[in-house]
Amino acid sequence: MEVEDVDSMMPKRRRADAPARAGLVTCLLAALATLGPAGCSTFDSPAGGGTGIITGPPLFRTEPDIRVRVKSGVQTAAVAGPGQFIIRPIGASARPDIMDGPLTVTSSAGLLRITGPAANREFPPGMDVEILPRAGASLPPSISAAGESRPAAGSGSASTAKTPAKDAAPSAIRLDGASYPGALVLRADSGPGTFDAVATMSIEEYLPGVLVKELWANFPKASFEAQAVASRSYALHERERARREGRRFDVESSTADQVFGGATSNAVANRAVVDTRGIVLVDRGQLLRAYFSSTCGGRPASAADTWPSSGANAFNLAAPLRAQRRDYACNGSKWYRWTTVRSDDDVSQRIRAWGRANGSPVGGIGRLRAVKVTDRNEADRPSRYLLTDDRGREFKLAAEDLRRACNQEVPELPALTQEQIVRSGDLEADFWADKVNIRGRGWGHGVGLCQWCAKGFADRKLHYQEILARFYPGAQLRRAF
Repeated sequence: MEVEDVDSMMPKRRRADAPARAGLVTCLLAALATLGPAGCSTFDSPAGGGTGIITGPPLFRTEPDIRVRVKSGVQTAAVAGPGQFIIRPIGASARPDIMDGPLTVTSSAGLLRITGPAANREFPPGMDVEILPRAGASLPPSISAAGESRPAAGSGSASTAKTPAKDAAPSAIRLDGASYPGALVLRADSGPGTFDAVATMSIEEYLPGVLVKELWANFPKASFEAQAVASRSYALHERERARREGRRFDVESSTADQVFGGATSNAVANRAVVDTRGIVLVDRGQLLRAYFSSTCGGRPASAADTWPSSGANAFNLAAPLRAQRRDYACNGSKWYRWTTVRSDDDVSQRIRAWGRANGSPVGGIGRLRAVKVTDRNEADRPSRYLLTDDRGREFKLAAEDLRRACNQEVPELPALTQEQIVRSGDLEADFWADKVNIRGRGWGHGVGLCQWCAKGFADRKLHYQEILARFYPGAQLRRAF
């Protein structure tokens, strides 16, 4: 998710939908919020004494781990933390080494080199190398204190940083200054002379480092709790996909999934994770891909309109991820309404470059002369546009594709400033002379939880269960472990 836009999800894309009205009791909330036959919501009203958590067997036998790619395609990194580290090639018969820290990791010609104060090690191309704190660190459930791996239970089953992550565990591994519980795996195969770093930790250790990057520090606790449940649900859903597809990491630490900054001592974030421990959103017994974004602008989007929904991506058809009219409270966001003025040449070049990069007919567009809405969802948010160029040719684009196309990086053009970015696919465009005036609503894809709405609802003293019911109508809360 794009912090203010936990959007995020690009080729892998992510986030979810909307519901009812404030202050209604459970069954009425469900009747207003759900599509299809009305029934009692599984989000019991906390004021009525219910927890809102449905009963049933957990989805995982024990708390699962998660593998987070925290560095991608880098040439060097600094590793610090405890006094000594265990360095262990994965899948090799060689005995682990113990090296004094701090360590410097470099890659050259496919070789991975780890250098310490008194020794260094080199590893051949294609070999994964694990770095563990020798003692005192918090290790994920899949890693024993002695560094022996054991299978994790349950495998195979939404930015500008706002709050700096603070080191919550002095004995944790620090990679380029960020602190990570658990272990690091280095992989020197992401490109010539580069490597990736993947941090493995338990899901509950991971979540606080997401919350402090996805929310502003002064947001109310209930909004942190709602975000914790959404982020846990999203991460575990992506974990299932990753392991089913044989990927060597589960989630990115960037807006390609949800932003993760490492361990944190933020009390609100840590408390929100503890108080919602193991709770996830499910739809028909399956983990819900609980998308979220910064600001919906009052009109939510549908997952099926935003990302692929056929075949392996059929999860985007889930009823709780469909757009519906609902109450909103994101007026306090700076990006609730926004305007940017760009040259028509700049916008046209970026759209053309996006089209060529993505195999879209819009790659042949001339100078853009008009943008009109052709389709809207049930919440009246535009889902599709018709673009007309200076030769009268017409091109259709989905709303989220139009946003990305307008922001496409083009080497020949200067980088867009924060004031020039098109922040959502909910927009209107006016043309005069050589300028395009773009007026928009919200920041991000608009699917699922709206972070600024969650803050607004929390300010109204709604509990996190009530907040989530507004964004994922018909979904249920369940304990995953």
